[in-house]
Amino acid sequence: MLRPIINRSVLGASMVLLAVLATACSASGSGGQSKTVNVGCTAPITGANSAGMPLFDAVDAFFKNANATGGINGYQVKFTMLDDQNSAALGINDARQLVTQNKVVALACTSGTAATLSMTSYLNSQKIPTLAESGSDQAATPYTFLMLPDSANQGLYELQYAIKQAAGAKVALVYQNDSLGQPFQLAADSLVKQGNAIAEVPFQATTSDWTPVVARLQQAGAEYVVAAGSTLVFPQLIKAAVTLNYTPTWLAQNYHENANVLESLPAAQTSKLYFLDPYALATAPESADMRTALAKYYPEVKPQGLAVQGWATATVFAHALELATANGKQPTSASITDALNSLNGYSNNYIHNLSFDPSSGVKAPHLPRLNSAITKWDPASKTFTTATDYVPMPKLEGRPGQ
Repeated sequence: MLRPIINRSVLGASMVLLAVLATACSASGSGGQSKTVNVGCTAPITGANSAGMPLFDAVDAFFKNANATGGINGYQVKFTMLDDQNSAALGINDARQLVTQNKVVALACTSGTAATLSMTSYLNSQKIPTLAESGSDQAATPYTFLMLPDSANQGLYELQYAIKQAAGAKVALVYQNDSLGQPFQLAADSLVKQGNAIAEVPFQATTSDWTPVVARLQQAGAEYVVAAGSTLVFPQLIKAAVTLNYTPTWLAQNYHENANVLESLPAAQTSKLYFLDPYALATAPESADMRTALAKYYPEVKPQGLAVQGWATATVFAHALELATANGKQPTSASITDALNSLNGYSNNYIHNLSFDPSSGVKAPHLPRLNSAITKWDPASKTFTTATDYVPMPKLEGRPGQ
């Protein structure tokens, strides 16, 4: 399926016409009889970060499927997705366009940390509730609801798991030396202070030659490596390890669970890949409705962790919209914000024990409390399996959330 460059709408032509005729409702999400709500998203549709698009395709598939089956509490979602390439410059411009031109009442998803950080201040000033695909505490605001646990806590969980599994073997952290990867380094420093030996290897987001980076891991004798970087990074680390005949056990975050990418890497490397995942497995029986929708709307997108994250994000937004429109209420930015703020231990087939409600122990604005598991890639069956149960995330001392 060809992917449009500028935007993507999930309404048919007749619904678009209806939205134009009922401008008051479609523009503000309130009043009138059209029962249409404008929702936006920014995504890396093109550019170097487009490997992350299965996540956003799944969000789009969710809304297409919902509209085709009666909408969400009777509301059709006019969903507009703009291309930000996970770029700060494009991200803020897209956010302004969605608010001022597309008149969205909420953003159901945003691109990665770089783009999200660029737009949070503006969206906060406009009081636009936003579900963001980031774990950076810097992105959390009163109107930005993160869909990943705090990055430092993710790093703590992954490193603790690696240390336990290594059973005395050497462990390393290789991390992007910016707002994405530095929280993982805080987790490593904390564990080092507790007497654990962890080699720390930083790299720049602009790195083009990955062999020296991986060579440092190999020289440190690391048998378990936690990798923290953008979706561009992980396959490059693996490829560099192949050239060095270096085969450690790798641990990374769920946004690297791209089956299309992993299938292209040598099985000798991918047989020892693990991920931290707060979402259900794409191949689990309870994920059947996602697989059906993807097969219909995006047949080129294989069921995988990225797609589940997108679908799970959409289910959370849909639940908030249901709450915001209960008893005949009209959907507004304020009512959707209130609905998201009320979530305390929310679970469905795709997400486990999600809380944004401050009474749940969430101390910073909207860093979620969210259960997570370690998953493993099986190159033979080309599927993921769970290596652990879904459990509450550990909390790094002094960090917000969780």
